[in-house]
Amino acid sequence: MNKNNQISINSLSGIKDFSLDKGKVSGFIDTVKPFLAIIYPAVFIGAYFVGFMIIISKMIYLLFGAFLIWVVVKIKGLDIGYKKSYIVGMPLMTAAIIITSLLWLAPSNYSFTFLFSILLIISAAIKFEKGECPIR
Repeated sequence: MNKNNQISINSLSGIKDFSLDKGKVSGFIDTVKPFLAIIYPAVFIGAYFVGFMIIISKMIYLLFGAFLIWVVVKIKGLDIGYKKSYIVGMPLMTAAIIITSLLWLAPSNYSFTFLFSILLIISAAIKFEKGECPIR
């Protein structure tokens, strides 16, 4: 089917003759099977490493993001300090991570520069709207 949801007929004259039978498929599977014992752990370890590096990069970003949170808190009239701003920033980043990840997965690129920072500032403003510190 083509992109207009219509069935079309294509010529196979340019393709060489070949046959595909159970023996060829089984032979291919037997050839690949020894490598699967290596591929599965490599994919698992690779995914774990990539996830770990993403989390580390977000924690490094939070060194800057905590400053933004601290500014929002100062505007709200609280004095919680940079360390508590960093601690409060960890759960506040959750919404920003989810939203930017969904936008990154979207077919069109809807993200723009500093979107993550803007979402973090909005989350902090909402969190401290009542003028109370969530941690002591």
